[in-house]
Amino acid sequence: MADVLKYGDHLHLLNGYNSWKGGYLDTNGHADGSSGGKYGVSTTESATRGKGTGQWKFSKATD
Repeated sequence: MADVLKYGDHLHLLNGYNSWKGGYLDTNGHADGSSGGKYGVSTTESATRGKGTGQWKFSKATD
């Protein structure tokens, strides 16, 4: 069942903007830390721009 999303799955997220031409969600450097964030996030044309940058893990918010 490849169309079922499960906790622990890794995926690439495509931005639906402009008829799904908005690029893939990607980490981009470190956040400034003022908001408690760890990484900056942007979009890119490739799902695999850099090693591990565009791969996201589907996880529970809490145990």
